[in-house]
Amino acid sequence: MYIYLKAGQIKDLSRVYATGLIDGIDTEYFHTDNKTSYKDHIKSILKEIDLPITIQNNAYEFDDIISESKKLAKVAKDTVIKMNLSENTIKAAQVLEHQKINTCITSIQNVSQATLAAKAGIQNITISVTDIKNKQIDFDIIEAICRAYDIYGFQTKIGIDEVTNIAQLNNAFKIGVDYIVLSTHLFWQIFDPIQNRPRKQIENFKFELE
Repeated sequence: MYIYLKAGQIKDLSRVYATGLIDGIDTEYFHTDNKTSYKDHIKSILKEIDLPITIQNNAYEFDDIISESKKLAKVAKDTVIKMNLSENTIKAAQVLEHQKINTCITSIQNVSQATLAAKAGIQNITISVTDIKNKQIDFDIIEAICRAYDIYGFQTKIGIDEVTNIAQLNNAFKIGVDYIVLSTHLFWQIFDPIQNRPRKQIENFKFELE
């Protein structure tokens, strides 16, 4: 099982990196300031942290997806290109995988989509636990995807992101997904779960320990 860390300030990433528990950096949701380009920030991270990274490709047309993916793959020696699920990204990902460029299809929402992505030979899929409308996806769907992959013998790795709390993280570990994308804040909450509780519960918990 792999843990990827959401890209953020380098000092925060470096502290977590020093634990030796992180397997990669996910840059999909990172927004730089106006003075720093997306690619430049990734390069600055790689100067401090020697780990695989994921880079988002938002191109829509097939030829553009291929072209942009090849450029992004050169940013680092070990790169996974992430793309939102669509007809064009599925077709492009198959071409890229044959050219030894690792890909990941995101925005997977059900077993059928996950099965088609695996059948196409995509190396990774990512399921967002919380979507843009802040609606939580049922973990039963993720578990069903894991079962389907076992039944058909698919080698595609299953990952989840947008994990916002320890309960979701525990569910992911119980199901047995291949990788999880975490924020630095949530990573440290694993070591100190009391931070997850409301202030009144924390005060009662501390009182019980005394």
